[in-house]
Amino acid sequence: MTSPTSSSSAAPATADTKQTSEQDATPNSAGSSTASDPSLILLFSWYAERPDWIAAALASTAPLGITHVIALDGAYFLLPQGRPRSSTSEHHAIIETCNALGIGLTLHWPQHPWAGNELEKRTTLFRYADQVAKPGDWLLMWDADELMTNPRGIRQRLAATAEI
Repeated sequence: MTSPTSSSSAAPATADTKQTSEQDATPNSAGSSTASDPSLILLFSWYAERPDWIAAALASTAPLGITHVIALDGAYFLLPQGRPRSSTSEHHAIIETCNALGIGLTLHWPQHPWAGNELEKRTTLFRYADQVAKPGDWLLMWDADELMTNPRGIRQRLAATAEI
């Protein structure tokens, strides 16, 4: 696998990854971040989830002030009958939810199931984040079956960790 690359018109890509959609990072109107605050980038991993669950998982993080979502599709190699890509309706749910929330999006899927399973998939998410994040930004790993139920004070708690 090669390292992700970036250009002004395309998302980071590797030899075995395709990109379907990227928007420029835009401020999240639901968030409370300012220009001096670190950005909060969501690393979203999923495969074969219901589109309404995907939308709910993403929307539940909006109060955190997410500025960009990096979404990575695909089954792990060890999953019986796993495919490299989920349904188009799942991709549309991610695109539509990010658009509605004013959150930037980078969406990828591999050409083959993840041979390195979860470790490879998550490592790839962090590599793509390196192409979007600035020094000091925060990264939040999120799966499609997770919901943020009490986001109050999370940004303040994250900011306090930088002071330790």
